[in-house]
Amino acid sequence: MKRFKKSLLLAITIFLLGSNVGIINSYASGLTATSTVSKISIDENQASLKTYNIGGYNYVKLRDIAWLLNGSTKQFDVAWDNNKKSINLLSNAPYTDSKPVEESATLSAKGIISSASLYKDGQKIKMNSYVVESRTYFKLNELCQILDI
Repeated sequence: MKRFKKSLLLAITIFLLGSNVGIINSYASGLTATSTVSKISIDENQASLKTYNIGGYNYVKLRDIAWLLNGSTKQFDVAWDNNKKSINLLSNAPYTDSKPVEESATLSAKGIISSASLYKDGQKIKMNSYVVESRTYFKLNELCQILDI
């Protein structure tokens, strides 16, 4: 557990210092989204993830973090409920989707506030999220609080 916490702290630090690969002239409710690619490592899982800095906060895709935490005590799965148009986080469940695909930065994109609802283990959760290039990104510090990491 101590190794996991150290690895997670290191991963978040690396994430926050992620290399800037270009500014995306997109507006998510009037905010510029800055595209970054961050190399994140938790235990043996490593990935270069496309992330965004919006309004001074880092935003990540849930599936990327779920893949990185898979096999740990904080693992969770991500499922889409098409009937409710909502995203469901399932605690203590192994992540069932594929490894994140490395994405390159784009020259332009438009971001909007996400209208999808978010649930964790059946409980509705309020989180800041934006859709950029047809992908939903969630505020990293809020995600860490919700997942208790």
